[in-house]
Amino acid sequence: MKTLLSRPWVRGTMGMNTTRRAWVLALLCAAAHLAGLGGGSPAHATCTHVCCGQEYELKVQVSINGGTTWYADSMWIYGNPNTTRDIAVRTVLSVDCGDTQGWSFGLTHDNASVLEVLNVTTTGTHVVTIQNGGPPDFDATEIREGFEGFTQAVAIDFGSTAHKLAPKANVVVAGACYRVTFPTSGSYPVTNPVDIELSDQIGEPPVKTILVQGGIPIVPCVRKLTLNVVSRTSGSTTSSSCNIGGTWIVSGDGGAPGSCGLGGGGGGAVPASFPPFSCGETNGDGTVDLSDAVRLLCFLFQGCASPFGEFPVRSVTKTMQDTCYTDDGVYTDAQGFPTCPAVESDTFYGQDGQFQFGEANFPYGSGPGQRYSINQNGTPAVISDDTVTDNATGLVWTRQSLLTPAVPAGGWAALDLPPPCSDYPAEGTDSMLWVQANKAAEDLSRGGFDDWRLPTALELISIGHYEQAIDSSIFEIQADNKRVWSQSFFTANAESPIYFNFGSFSAHLNTDNRCSSGLPHSVLAVRRPAGFQDPTLHDDNPADPPGPDFTYGDANGDGAADISDAVYILAWLFLGSGLEPCNVFLPMSPSGLPASFQRFKNNGNGTVTDWVTGLMWAQAPPAGTEEMFDWKGALARAKNENTLGAPNDDWRLPNVAEMATLLVHGAEANEVNPPQFFPRGAFTVAAGSGRIFWSSTTDLGAADYAFKANFDLGVIHNVRFKNQKSAGPMNLDHEPARVWLVRGPIDGRE
Repeated sequence: MKTLLSRPWVRGTMGMNTTRRAWVLALLCAAAHLAGLGGGSPAHATCTHVCCGQEYELKVQVSINGGTTWYADSMWIYGNPNTTRDIAVRTVLSVDCGDTQGWSFGLTHDNASVLEVLNVTTTGTHVVTIQNGGPPDFDATEIREGFEGFTQAVAIDFGSTAHKLAPKANVVVAGACYRVTFPTSGSYPVTNPVDIELSDQIGEPPVKTILVQGGIPIVPCVRKLTLNVVSRTSGSTTSSSCNIGGTWIVSGDGGAPGSCGLGGGGGGAVPASFPPFSCGETNGDGTVDLSDAVRLLCFLFQGCASPFGEFPVRSVTKTMQDTCYTDDGVYTDAQGFPTCPAVESDTFYGQDGQFQFGEANFPYGSGPGQRYSINQNGTPAVISDDTVTDNATGLVWTRQSLLTPAVPAGGWAALDLPPPCSDYPAEGTDSMLWVQANKAAEDLSRGGFDDWRLPTALELISIGHYEQAIDSSIFEIQADNKRVWSQSFFTANAESPIYFNFGSFSAHLNTDNRCSSGLPHSVLAVRRPAGFQDPTLHDDNPADPPGPDFTYGDANGDGAADISDAVYILAWLFLGSGLEPCNVFLPMSPSGLPASFQRFKNNGNGTVTDWVTGLMWAQAPPAGTEEMFDWKGALARAKNENTLGAPNDDWRLPNVAEMATLLVHGAEANEVNPPQFFPRGAFTVAAGSGRIFWSSTTDLGAADYAFKANFDLGVIHNVRFKNQKSAGPMNLDHEPARVWLVRGPIDGRE
């Protein structure tokens, strides 16, 4: 194994059942090559998870007499300065309930000048007989150089026999020899305490300290050991040895479970969290660890429930609007200070700036721990060479808008869609027609990558900021009008590409004729990093056709969940392959999903759940909302809804980003005549007096305007007077709108 994977950073033993080892090695090798190319509910353990009781415990013990006597919790050892002693250390597992399929842990110490691990083994432990008298199918027990400790991962049975560890106390799972160095000091005696303890910080990626039952990770209670190393020049010294006589097990090991009294931590099932969602995720706990490989193996070969069956929801990115507004200005308190309505009875309660719904994994800004990371690619660094990684979506953007490329061979007309345009901006200008924008993105090479393209409409919306026009410290759009082309078209006739306005008014989505030389637009190119699996992108990009259905547990991204994925996960976690499972980021443009995936669920009570965004929508405008409202009235109608989908009473107006997730464009919109710009079959929204709906988001540039989604035209406008109460001429400035209610996001399991 070490020869195949070349792991210079590990020392120790890695054992595997002989009958399966050959094909596991072959799959590991195949996974390494493929990486370059590249329902049911979980079965929970049948017992209650508690911390520091008698149910799940991992502890550290030390022996100074070759394994005859073992000490827990603390130990004193004495020696002369600058001398060494060898001691034995073992880790012991106790499980009082449930059948255990495997475990992993890291063991570290905090004073490398005093203590060093020499070797680690499972020989002579209970591990060698864990599978019906034989070794486990997977055992990676390794010293991790540079981390001051070792890790272990054991998966008991890959096959159909499904051997597990029944409840048992004091199961010795690893043994190690450590060398103690007694330090010199100016005065003696001197005591150097060293903690030997279980950790989640050992290895790359870090190995988690968990047990696995039913494919679900369980955090055990842990007990550390404090070794007090005393250097002295007088008095007796400790005579010690790591000679354990070939076994780490002594009489009494494997008896009844003991109590967990000292140094405990953790306990209970790992809490669930949500995306970015790894393709290696199989049990829905929001992280990839040993339990995911075990869950997949159990499903493939042992009849366990299928991998995590609910689609992983991801909230829409936040609009960033945090100010509340009235019909014509900022909402203030009695003293004139900006605030938001405090109670539901207040006028203007329920707006975007008050609720601020949306994905909030990262604070807005650029830098460590923030939403955006600026990548400086040039030497010296210049903004035109920079790229920006959006840590909320996984997308990478050009930081500065592109310039019009050189005229291609045959001229722009030869490259343009029919009929060609008549007037193309010159090379080097900061705005261009759509065909030039598409060419500029496709030909771009930046940051070592050449897979750049125009963004989809909703990819552009994801970086919109509704509290300022655009953050120039992150993105620089050189053209004055701040309008940026997308790759998306409103219909299949390719005459009306969609642009996004980052200008003086808040961002909005609209269309323009691709040949409109009077208002050419800018380009921000985008790319998806390798290992980014996103089933939600529009299919209107010819260079990015729909891929295979998303498959839970498809760690290597080949479109299927099989044994290679389990091995892929194990190799990344424990064998240093470096081949991290891909991630899924949702939602970007949640149309064009595979036909086998039903994005919308009709709940049978007048509501529809969107499994991609986690939002629950009214299936149709509720009774009384067929009429038109001004913005204040729309907010009031939403907060007063208490019958739809009872007992739910937390309905509200959607913000502008949430409304945009229902817009359908391109070929999908054009499948019916006239085109339909919201998902067919999921909702009942008759044309009536117009499919135009208020959002809860105010226009930054004009406080008397709020955004509306027009599903008759497939656009989101920001030029709508909030106080328009009756239907007037079909004019952008004087249209009232209807109410479409939303709640959530929910977690996908209601």
